[in-house]
Amino acid sequence: MLARRALSRREVSERLIRKGFASEASEREVGRLERAGLLNDEELARGVCRQELTAGRGRLAIRRRLVRRSLETPVATGALAEVTEADEQGALQRALERALRRHPGWSQDRKIRERVVRHLLGRGFAWPAVRLALEQRSLGFTGELDELITDLDEGC
Repeated sequence: MLARRALSRREVSERLIRKGFASEASEREVGRLERAGLLNDEELARGVCRQELTAGRGRLAIRRRLVRRSLETPVATGALAEVTEADEQGALQRALERALRRHPGWSQDRKIRERVVRHLLGRGFAWPAVRLALEQRSLGFTGELDELITDLDEGC
């Protein structure tokens, strides 16, 4: 079960129960795996954060992934606290570079700029960080960026 990828304590327990193990037997096995060093939710959470940052995702997307991986709130919060502003800025720059390569006409077309903004927000970056990154790249779109986010809010 652990050969393919690291699993959280809860994921292992749920899989064992689905396979027909009693709840108590499942908990005993999870405890044994933890003692053997094969299960470590804190290390898993840190690994998920690193993986998501490398993939160009921001703090909000990382939080969603940690929840989907069934990690307990204190563990997820602790791992997120280790993500620095510089880590997230690096991830944002990677995501922005990819988006701009996919949309080469972004500086001439407002619709394409909207797609780029939606893409970055969807990858879990906060609007102030996205706005700043785009302002650093843009050629005088500052006022339009505020209009753009207002339009996107109204469209939701």
